Amino acid sequence: MRTHRLVATYAAGLPAGAMLLSVGPGAGTSLDLPAVALVVACTAVVGWGVRQSTAVNNVITAVVLLTIVLVMTAGVSGYVG
Repeated sequence: MRTHRLVATYAAGLPAGAMLLSVGPGAGTSLDLPAVALVVACTAVVGWGVRQSTAVNNVITAVVLLTIVLVMTAGVSGYVG
């Protein structure tokens, strides 16, 4: 019985059915659709989180820059006046 190279390389020590592609003698290749759906859902959630994080980061950066400008303005007006 010849073991498929992908299974021999990456599935050593994993329980049966742990690979995304199930390769066996005479069984052909089948795709694990629930696993694919889970990966797509996790990718969508991470993508949404990245967009939200970017928006929050832009707001915080604007507040920090505004604070720096205000402090510099107060310092210059105090020095000149």
